[in-house]
Amino acid sequence: MSKMAQCLGAMVLVLCSACSSRVWQYRGDITPTSYQRIDGRIERSVGKLRRLAVAPIRFQNVLDIWEGWPTEPRKVEQQAEVTGRVMSATLSWLSARGYEAAPLDLHEVLYLEKLGLTPERVTEQLDTLVAWMRSSDDGAQPPESTAEIVRRLGRPLNVDGIVVVEGIRRPPNITATLAVLTASLSWPLVFFEGKVEMRADIYEVATGKVVWRGKAREFYGASVFKSQGLVGSVPARLFGELEHAVPRVLVEE
Repeated sequence: MSKMAQCLGAMVLVLCSACSSRVWQYRGDITPTSYQRIDGRIERSVGKLRRLAVAPIRFQNVLDIWEGWPTEPRKVEQQAEVTGRVMSATLSWLSARGYEAAPLDLHEVLYLEKLGLTPERVTEQLDTLVAWMRSSDDGAQPPESTAEIVRRLGRPLNVDGIVVVEGIRRPPNITATLAVLTASLSWPLVFFEGKVEMRADIYEVATGKVVWRGKAREFYGASVFKSQGLVGSVPARLFGELEHAVPRVLVEE
């Protein structure tokens, strides 16, 4: 086999792994909270949750591996820029499919006034949701204490669901990396940065249960998040099979 053929084969291996995505969807009844459903219309599933609050985007061990951040303020600035891009892309993608999606942290004053929850306390409760998401398998449902957090955060906002998105850095795919390096020793060593797995859960506010889970794997190197184009592909891979929301004309507010 020629050197060029080896290189092409390795590239196919890596590119195939770079497109790995999967979703899980709850198949039971879905209950909206922001409207009353009109009888006799087309049945939908997650699309009933037309009003969504998107929690602040989380990253674990992802953004701290870039070089060129000489100061902590600069690192914080870069993190805010990247999470802002992912949030904007997520809101745009959901809105294009008929969902009324808005950032959860727009409502800090409401939490303080109605629930007595400070922004710090809200963050602690979101940390609990993320921790459960990391440790749970597809199809698992949160314990009552976690489900209560969803209800407590979502009901005052009159939203139907809460979206939680997180990126996690994983160790590098050694097999794919070695295949590339075998084919061409001049291949960029960015693959040794490791891969990033993006996750998204949608919680139903009425019950606190998870009704959607999307995972997109193999974003090689945290530097992909410097690209607006690649950031824009994140929600498409997390929510690509999510049905459109129930149109406003089909609901009674």
